[in-house]
Amino acid sequence: MELRDALTIIKRRLVVLIIIVVVFLGSVLGITLTAKEKNESSFIVTIQPSRENSLEYQYNGYYSIQASEFFIDTIIGWIKNPIFVADIYKKAGIDFDSRKLKSLGKKIYARKIPPQNISFIISDQSKERAEKIANGTIAAVIEKNNQINQLANSSATFHIIGSELITIPIKPNILFNIIIAFLSSIILGIILVFATEYFSPTINSSRRAKLIFKKQPISLKNINLKGLVNQETKEAEKFRFLRANITSLDKKEKSPIIVAGINEQEATPLVSANLALSFARSGKKTVLIDANFSNPNIHEYFGRQNEFGFSELLFDEKNLDKYLQKTDEENLKIISAGIKLSYASDTIERANTEKVLSEVQKEADVIIINVPALNISSEAFPLFAIIKKVLLVVKAGKTKIGAASYINNFLDQKEIEKNIIVL
Repeated sequence: MELRDALTIIKRRLVVLIIIVVVFLGSVLGITLTAKEKNESSFIVTIQPSRENSLEYQYNGYYSIQASEFFIDTIIGWIKNPIFVADIYKKAGIDFDSRKLKSLGKKIYARKIPPQNISFIISDQSKERAEKIANGTIAAVIEKNNQINQLANSSATFHIIGSELITIPIKPNILFNIIIAFLSSIILGIILVFATEYFSPTINSSRRAKLIFKKQPISLKNINLKGLVNQETKEAEKFRFLRANITSLDKKEKSPIIVAGINEQEATPLVSANLALSFARSGKKTVLIDANFSNPNIHEYFGRQNEFGFSELLFDEKNLDKYLQKTDEENLKIISAGIKLSYASDTIERANTEKVLSEVQKEADVIIINVPALNISSEAFPLFAIIKKVLLVVKAGKTKIGAASYINNFLDQKEIEKNIIVL
């Protein structure tokens, strides 16, 4: 995925990203402000082993230090044992629920500080309880050590030396929590945005369109298309670029171009009208035909009527001049849709459509035919037996992947030359 596509995806779902960040920050801020102050009682225990009882060289106490480290691991293991935790609370004189020993044990944290020290931190909302648990912890450790010493020989004993107990209040760090929450929410939001994009049932990027149609689409995603574009605007320049890319027209080739959406119809007639306008402005004699009989609107863009049009021309090709309507653009004429046809596809098949289009070709260098969305209506399908060029209009976030795949397979079977634009 290109950086441009990634930024487009984030921009399109920016509202979702903002909501995730706001909810995340609000939740963390609420939890932080309502969190009660905790107290931490900490102390350090030093493990002092008996030295090797030997008149020979003792390696500077190397083996004693090694033994201390092993014994420290043993003590840390005691802290994780529910039975030992129960003993701590008994010595602290604190009543406890035996079913909650595991969670009570989490209040006691032990960390090795090599070579011969253990740091203990006890957390509790009550300062008094924290200190009682801390005193109970050192008492339980000393008692357990004494029991082991009684069973061991004199060369394998350890001495427990505890430091002074220090208790400090711990307040939630609002600024730190907000910064962490903000960074986490941004990361989580971006992951969710791209996950949503990946599993989306619609085409949301040029890359996805390329995978479906096996052809590099022309991106018009940033175009502001609300009507006929002014010749001096950037939108007109985009249509000039589109015109240059979709077909190579010369005097010998006047093959009509079908402009069709997949399952969205709003943008297609505007693309048809502006593309025809672009050809006309380039000096090509252009005829724009509206073959969307159920929802005709091409004539409205040019301020013309739809009293009769392509539906009547299908059986009246000798009177073409009657149906050609001039526009304010010198080289552009339109043929409106005409009366609504109940069974348009059957009507087109019965008519001598090829002869009708050949008559139109005598009057034009370029013929553009606007048709209904291909996955919604079958009206345009008979035209593909005659016309072998199509411009597919894909609307990002609207065009369904399943529908696009179906239409792509249909056009491949008909050996239709496809050009794709992504709006």
